[in-house]
Amino acid sequence: MRDLFSKEFQKEMDDFFDYIDYEVLGKTKPKEEPYDHSIDTIDPDEPDIPGPPYDSYGYNDEDEDDFLDKYCEEHPDFNDAMNGLYK
Repeated sequence: MRDLFSKEFQKEMDDFFDYIDYEVLGKTKPKEEPYDHSIDTIDPDEPDIPGPPYDSYGYNDEDEDDFLDKYCEEHPDFNDAMNGLYK
């Protein structure tokens, strides 16, 4: 069996579908425009993305840990369930 991921097979399939599209169906080939590499550079004068830093909310909140600790102290059944002791 042929390797379906080989570059040769992929090239054959590309050529086949190009033949179907352009020779059989009569589609026109798109113009190939050169890639504009100017979008790949980072402008040092560009401002940072607005909003809080990525590590300032969510699972990194210390307030959330304090809340969970306080809740576990007030609700021993929940604390046991969290620690796998409650069945």
